[in-house]
Amino acid sequence: MEGSFPGPQAVPEAISFRQLSSLLENAAADGSTAGEASEGQLAQLERLLEAYARIGRTVLDQLDQDSGELQANRTTQQLMALGALGAHIRMGLHALAASRS
Repeated sequence: MEGSFPGPQAVPEAISFRQLSSLLENAAADGSTAGEASEGQLAQLERLLEAYARIGRTVLDQLDQDSGELQANRTTQQLMALGALGAHIRMGLHALAASRS
């Protein structure tokens, strides 16, 4: 696949539309659709999503509670990164909630 990502644990900085399209085509060709996943895989995914939601809410709570202390000991770039992290966690939690409704 053109522009594939390094290693199974690597998280890319960005992903292009072409890469997304290629991933979708490969998944369809391989039969790797959610409808064909085993019950065990779906149960494991649900457990992981629950853990993500629980940890995400905990991180957001900590960021909200410690905002004064964090600002005193962080650079502007670090504060922006923490803000982006919070925004991404919130988006993930919203997406998770939307996927369940």
